[in-house]
Amino acid sequence: MSNITLDLNEYELFEEKSLVTDKRLTFIYGKNGTGKSTLASIIKSQEKNYNVHIFQGFLGVVDEEQKLNTVVLGVENVDINRQIREIQESISLLEKEIQNIENETTKQKDNSVNLWEKVNDKKEELNKQEVSIKEFCINSASRIKNYYLKVISQKQYNLNDFLKEIPEAKQLTEQEVQDAKSTLSSKVKNAEMLDSIDINLESCLKELNQILSHKVDEQEILVEMVGDNNKIKFADNGLNCHKPNDKCAFCGGLVTSERYQKLQKFFSVEDINILKNKIDIFLKKIETHKKK
Repeated sequence: MSNITLDLNEYELFEEKSLVTDKRLTFIYGKNGTGKSTLASIIKSQEKNYNVHIFQGFLGVVDEEQKLNTVVLGVENVDINRQIREIQESISLLEKEIQNIENETTKQKDNSVNLWEKVNDKKEELNKQEVSIKEFCINSASRIKNYYLKVISQKQYNLNDFLKEIPEAKQLTEQEVQDAKSTLSSKVKNAEMLDSIDINLESCLKELNQILSHKVDEQEILVEMVGDNNKIKFADNGLNCHKPNDKCAFCGGLVTSERYQKLQKFFSVEDINILKNKIDIFLKKIETHKKK
């Protein structure tokens, strides 16, 4: 150990505030309690360039089995060996726990009751319940098919049909049961005969076709209204509510005598009036048929 300077300011045990060693070999000796071990700890903490090991008696370099050998010699190796022992104990505990689980989840040769036996019993109970439920559903579907098929729409009814209807099923109240029985036991009632309705639709169709095929000659042709039924209907209504030289209620324009006479000629044709009457009579007849 050479050229080492130790800072002793924080240690009241020493009178000197520093220690310098400049020899290849330095011996530090003294009675117990004079600070030898403290100096060794200071060297280890302050001089990181040196591999310092502190011997604190044989208890620090032997393992839990009081063995001293090259494997466990040294403080770090003793700690590692202790950790290994702890891990081995944990492994041993886990192995015991695994063995206990295996004993509980596998069938025992001595037929002792364990978790496996309980699970197996529950599985058998579950299988019995599933078989019982399936038998109930099959029998129920058979009853519906044999006794009630007349009142359901489909021709075939089986287990799958019954299972599909289970989610929609509900428990009927006593009153609902009585109402259903009352409905099923109701007597058949004969409806009263209605008077025959004498409507000849074929003749109505022929009459309509005759009206649609009827043509009339107009004495006065108003080009602006030809082919526009809305304008013709509007002008017809305006003719009935205006007089010559009135202001039009729609546009405010003047209804001249000349215009008024043209409209009169346009709508006063005798054939038109006859056709109008036919249409009105036909519409009333159809309305009467609809009411019947």
